[in-house]
Amino acid sequence: MECISSANLTGLQQYTRREFNSLWGNLMAEDRFRVILTGYSAGKGEYYIEADFAGRFNMTAEKARTLFDAVPTILKQDLSFEQANQYKDSVEKTGGLCEVESMKFDFSGLSLE
Repeated sequence: MECISSANLTGLQQYTRREFNSLWGNLMAEDRFRVILTGYSAGKGEYYIEADFAGRFNMTAEKARTLFDAVPTILKQDLSFEQANQYKDSVEKTGGLCEVESMKFDFSGLSLE
């Protein structure tokens, strides 16, 4: 049986892969996530990425271009981990690049100035 170790204050604790995935899934289920568009992937022209993106997400090509011009752009937020990754996969199928980010800690309103 494959085990995964996790150090904690009381020493080393071992979990089976199933137990670890269950614990990780529970942690991820509690958090909410956002999907952020970060740009274009290589190998496909920007025009074609925008057109595919517009078609997949039922918007005009102009709206898609506006989203890509404003990267990083939040596309969706307050999603479960699974929903966020499904949305990310859909974006990446069009040739767009994006990230899934936890909403647990939001530093977007902070400035170094």
